[in-house]
Amino acid sequence: MRTIPNMTPKDVADIANGYADGGRWKEAEEFIFSASARELQSLIHMIQASQNSRVFHLARTALEIRLAEDAGKTAEKLSNQTDRLVAETVTLKKFTKGILGLTVALVFFTTVQIVLALIEHFSKTK
Repeated sequence: MRTIPNMTPKDVADIANGYADGGRWKEAEEFIFSASARELQSLIHMIQASQNSRVFHLARTALEIRLAEDAGKTAEKLSNQTDRLVAETVTLKKFTKGILGLTVALVFFTTVQIVLALIEHFSKTK
């Protein structure tokens, strides 16, 4: 996801806090826009938070966007899994009805067999 391989959250924090070359603002912004949520979280903890800290606010906004995107992906996965579960439940319901029908048939044939066995038994005893 990162497009600036040379930069780390610490590098951007140093630029934002005034400890490094301020001429690298463009690279710092590119890092913020392409960093992972974990990198942004790390960056936010290293930046001096103040009302005027542009990088802090950019990083926070980027983190919120990244988290919202991740939540959307998770919701989509959950929705897909729910749809699959519903489809499998319908299939399971069909199989359950089939087993119920076979059970009824088995009870019927067992009853017939018992009746035939009783008839044969009583006809032999006479």
